Amino acid sequence: MNDTVGVVAKLDLAAEGDFRLGDLLVRPSACRVINGHGETRIEPRVMEVLLVLWRAHGATVTREQLIEACWGGRAISDDAIARVIAKVRQLANGSGEPPHFLLETLPKVGYRLTDAAAAMPQAALPVGDGPAASITRTISPTPKHRTTWPFLFAGILALAAVVTVLVQPWKPRLPNANPNSEAVRLTQAARALIHERNRVSVAEAEHLLREAVAADPSYAPAWARLGHATFFPWWYAEQKEPGAKLRLKTEAIAYVKRALAISPNLAEAHAVMSMIQADTNEAFPWAERAVRLDPSNTEAWMWLGDARREQGDLRGALAAFEKARALDPAWYYTARPYIEMVFRLRGPAEAYRELDRVAAATNDQNWALQERADLEYEEGRLADSAELAAASLRTHPQNPFWARSRILAVAALLRDTNLQKHILAQDPMLGPNFNAGERPGWAYDRTRTAPDTWWDAALIGRQAAQLISEKRSATLLSLYDRRFRTPAEFVFKCPSFCDSIAAGPALVVALRQAGRRTDAARMLAQLSKRVLALEAAGDRLFSTGLSAARIAALEGNLAGAKRRLRDAVQRGWKGQDAGFPPPDTDPVYANLQDDTEFQSVVTLLRAAQAEEARKLARIDLHGI
Repeated sequence: MNDTVGVVAKLDLAAEGDFRLGDLLVRPSACRVINGHGETRIEPRVMEVLLVLWRAHGATVTREQLIEACWGGRAISDDAIARVIAKVRQLANGSGEPPHFLLETLPKVGYRLTDAAAAMPQAALPVGDGPAASITRTISPTPKHRTTWPFLFAGILALAAVVTVLVQPWKPRLPNANPNSEAVRLTQAARALIHERNRVSVAEAEHLLREAVAADPSYAPAWARLGHATFFPWWYAEQKEPGAKLRLKTEAIAYVKRALAISPNLAEAHAVMSMIQADTNEAFPWAERAVRLDPSNTEAWMWLGDARREQGDLRGALAAFEKARALDPAWYYTARPYIEMVFRLRGPAEAYRELDRVAAATNDQNWALQERADLEYEEGRLADSAELAAASLRTHPQNPFWARSRILAVAALLRDTNLQKHILAQDPMLGPNFNAGERPGWAYDRTRTAPDTWWDAALIGRQAAQLISEKRSATLLSLYDRRFRTPAEFVFKCPSFCDSIAAGPALVVALRQAGRRTDAARMLAQLSKRVLALEAAGDRLFSTGLSAARIAALEGNLAGAKRRLRDAVQRGWKGQDAGFPPPDTDPVYANLQDDTEFQSVVTLLRAAQAEEARKLARIDLHGI
């Protein structure tokens, strides 16, 4: 008997009336659900899926019907559907028991929504698309006399019959494992948690994935995602433990290699490996293989975009990010790098238009505030950026790290010491690397405490310049020789967060001071080639133009250096995200420090910063 729903009507949330689902009052036109605990705002796409399932009155809605009704029939990834289904299931379970309603997954068929009060207890066991799988699993355990893999027992009893059915010889269980298995359910739930992209959800995902590989050590996707969850928190770990990134990276790669040993053509494993290897040239071939193996893998396209951007292929990066957006347009994570690349290549006006479109689709105003604050910061409207970050913090105080980081960056640039102290008192975790470039001896201290990972940190450009300014060029060269063999290797293999274009000019100065003029000339040529390529692609970032100014100064083109520097200041640069020191303390401009025109540009920069500081002082930042 076929109990799937027939025709799914076209959706118009604004025209839909309210309805009740268990003890929930669902208001599609407002994208809200209400119960005794209060009101919850949900994404339009999640509301659309919930509405389609409710309209089916207990019948099964197929995957294809969901795509037609909620995504307009567009080609989207399985992960995009799983992410939305996970959010519906979270809504079903609410903050406690009993659940508001039940969402059942019928493997390879579709989804069915039923009334919780009318269902048997066993029906509460989700087949596995979301975080709730880990909660309800303990309520209705699988009876001990049942097995997840009945065909193995059948094989033992009737080996000859099994051999005639199997097309290929038996091998370890691959990603098309029994969709009802514990490992599959746990891995699907972990994927949804990882997609939330915060430390708490990824930590829970890691816990589920360790359960998954224990339940079935031959299920490759669980090992691949365990590598993802293990590596994800490296930045946070590095703040407390120098070298944590390398430790977590080594562990994560081992997990992904185990996945590939089981299933060499698992696109998910290739994609995760590209993410882990993002600080090397190895990321690009891994990501390319991932999208070739599975063109519908949203994350693979995202990481391919990252890899192309690191190689300087900005237009190729934009194309990859656009593909990821098309596969999962409701996921804000696909929007951020896409909008940033639009900003770089098409300009601020187009970036803001894209941001408005994404904000309308995701209904996540907090994310939109954050992204707008980032764009304002990039443009040089620092006080406006801080105000937006403060609004984000008030709207979503549960996750204050980003907002406080942005406000702290603005306060440091504008030398607002009182605001800096206030933010650091609220969140001490922001302190270890905050404004480190202003502390004498900071870079040299890192050469003694973390020589093996010195190049892996952020703000390497400022560190390299500080070593030059403090007459420690020999130390900088020893670090360079320890890690890189040639100037070209440095420019194209400088690790993640190590901006070779920012740090390279200081290295040129150090090489010249050491009498290594051939290496210095090669380094300068490589840097110039890369910056010219970015400019030819249409890169509008201030940092690219400023890097061109520094290279021009080293080449002896002093007029060109001053012209580019003045252009950046007049367009809105106030010191934000440059990755190297202010011009008047940058050793790269040593031959220009007494130049009247150069000093007038520095004066213009300081005046622009002072004006932003006055604007910042007029903004109400209480309660942050």
